[in-house]
Amino acid sequence: MRKQTLIDCCIVLLIAGVGLVVTGAARQTPAAPTDRWLAFDVLIDPHGRPLAAYQVDLIAPPAARILGVEGGDGRAFNAAPYYDPQALPHNRIILAAYSLDQALPSHRTRVARLHLHIAGGGAAGAGGALTFAAKVVVAVDPAGQPLAASVQVQETP
Repeated sequence: MRKQTLIDCCIVLLIAGVGLVVTGAARQTPAAPTDRWLAFDVLIDPHGRPLAAYQVDLIAPPAARILGVEGGDGRAFNAAPYYDPQALPHNRIILAAYSLDQALPSHRTRVARLHLHIAGGGAAGAGGALTFAAKVVVAVDPAGQPLAASVQVQETP
């Protein structure tokens, strides 16, 4: 008799446990979007004239957090540009660099790479792409003459 009671208790507990698992599964909330870590290239086009120095102002979307900066392509701008680390929590970064190299880029070139954290998969603009506000503050040639350069920020492939 005692053995039968023990078996009955185990069966009742097993049924109750299955009921709790099934009920808990039914109440699960959908998974939140996951965080993303992305890299974006900062490209400057000096339109055929040698680029000796630049300053660009970049603003990332609100859900994006700029984590770091690395240098660009070629010898002229391969070191990380100067920037103010205290501005990073505000989604804004001003990058600046100069080069005394003899082989300065005169075509579109990557001058920096930004590393970002996107919270909860957000911050995408139209079409799902992340959009930066970007402008060239100043760009000059080796003689210090202003250039009509343009800046573009694009996700690193």
